[in-house]
Parts: sequence; structure tokens; C-alpha cells
Amino acid sequence: MTPWIFFCDHATNYIPPELTNLGLPASELERHIAWDIGAAAVTAILAEVFSVPAVFSSVSRLVIDCNRHLHAGDLIPEVSDGTPIPGKWHIYPEMAAAGLWTTPTDLAKFGIETALSKQGKANHVLDQATTHEMLKPQIEQVGLGFFLGQYKNPEEFGHEGDDAGFQALLIMFADSGKGVAVMANSENGVTVANQVIQSVAKEYGWNYTPDPPAAAALLMLVANIKGPRAAITRYEELKKAGSSSPYTLDENTLIQLGYQFLSGGQTDWAIQTFKLEVQDYPKNWNSYDSLGEAYLKAGQNDLSIENYQKSVELNPQNQNGIDALKKIQGQK
Repeated sequence: MTPWIFFCDHATNYIPPELTNLGLPASELERHIAWDIGAAAVTAILAEVFSVPAVFSSVSRLVIDCNRHLHAGDLIPEVSDGTPIPGKWHIYPEMAAAGLWTTPTDLAKFGIETALSKQGKANHVLDQATTHEMLKPQIEQVGLGFFLGQYKNPEEFGHEGDDAGFQALLIMFADSGKGVAVMANSENGVTVANQVIQSVAKEYGWNYTPDPPAAAALLMLVANIKGPRAAITRYEELKKAGSSSPYTLDENTLIQLGYQFLSGGQTDWAIQTFKLEVQDYPKNWNSYDSLGEAYLKAGQNDLSIENYQKSVELNPQNQNGIDALKKIQGQK
């Protein structure tokens, strides 16, 4: 009996008819998101050459990813290489974090009731002492169920969160009862919500001082809506604006944007973005490490080695770069 067997777990893009392509157009099923193109043919050839059996998956990785553990979060993917799968939003049956559903109106009522309870004006559910305990820092600026004073205002409390395809944000002020709840069926909901909150605060004269908005969130939103080129153009505009822009640029801005491209299968744009990062932050070891990873994914091993080496030169403790170099050079 042969000690070998070949497995090809992304062998096909077949989706059973009753799943109606999971809501995707047929063209999407020809992409890498649905299968490993050519993997079945290579596996069959190898099995024949070595005279060993081979096992092939019978459905697309979008139906169930046979390359994942039974309890893996991406066993049944909701997003693949940046592409949302319409028929696969997670239902979140867990009665825990991400398992409780509500509406913006009810969430706002909850925030208002909490503010009034702290003032002793309404204690329908919790008494004033309990509410004071909830809104008292327990660990740093975290109370019981709320984040506190995040924007330089000690009376502020709120929370933000997300699950697959949805994001929400609540901000309230215990002294005035003012606040806002924003929900969005989008992976960019919090970015948009922060803009909404600033507009509401200005319109209604809140005593509210937000932290400078991070440019990375804006650029990732622009990339999702208008594409990678528009995001890079927007970055150049923010850089030119300098301190006159409300958005803060730092060495992580382009890295975050680049990894969004990389995880979304836009490797060429990831490389361009990381090259710009290296140009703007030539002393940041992580800039070269990120570029090395993108080149590796593109199969450009020599350029990957060059950038990983530069990264390790700048930071000899960069274990990721050290391990990557050993792996790449070991394949030569």
C-alpha cells in the first residue's frame, strides 16, 4: 500500500444549483475566490506520476472551505479576497458578543435612560448608584459595558462594534443626555459614523472634542467606493495639505491601506502602495517588511528577499522577516 495520497481541497468552482450561485454572477466563479485555478489538473498529473491516489473536493470553496478546521471562522466565508458573498452573511446565533440585535432607536433610548439614571431623573431599570458604578472607570477608560471619555470629555460614554457586514456606534453624554446612535450595513460604518457624529456635534453645539481622524480609515473608504487609484490620489492630497488637513498621516497609514489591497487580491496595488510607503518612511522597518510580503505574494522572490533583508537590517528583532527569508531562501 502506498504511503502517499494527494488532496486537492479547492479543486472546483461547482456550486449546487439550489444555492443559486450564492447570489454571485457567473464571472465571479471563474476567479480565485471560487477555486484554485488549475490545482485539480496539477494534482491529477502528480497522482499519475507517483502512482498514488488523489482526493478532490466536489464543491467550491465558497460553499465550504475544505482547507479549514471544522470550527474555523472562515469555514463558510462571508467575504473572499475582499468580495462579499451575498448568500453567506453570518447569522450570529450566539447569545454573546455580536449576538444581540437592536435598532438605532432602541439603542438611543438605552443610552438616554442610562444618562438620566446617572442624574437620578429616571431609574426604571438601574438605580443611580449602579449606574454610577457602570460609568466609573474599571480598567483605564473602560466602564461596565461602556468606553468612557474617549474624546476628552469625562461625561462621555458609548461603544462601537461590528460583525460581518454591519457596524454600529453609540456616543452619549451623561450630563446633558445628548448623543447619537449610528448603524450601517457596511464594513465602513464606523468611518461614516464618525463623520456623522462630528456633524451632529457641530450642529447641536455639543461640548465635544474628537481625536484627529485617522487618514487610513478615510483612504480605505475611498478605495472601496472609488477604487485604489482614487485612494492613492487622496493620500497625496492629504500629504500636500499637511497640518491644514484634519486627517493625521503616519507611518501606518499606507501600510493599512496596502494590506487592504493585499487581502482583497489587488496585489499590484498593494505593491504600489507599499513602495510609496517605503519612499515616504525609508527608516521604518515595517515598510520594507510589508513590501517584501507583497512581492512574495506576487511571486517576485528576489525583490521580496531584498526588502525583507532591509527590514531585518533596520530591525534585527523582526522575527517575521527572519522567518520569511529562511523560507524563501530555503526554496531556492
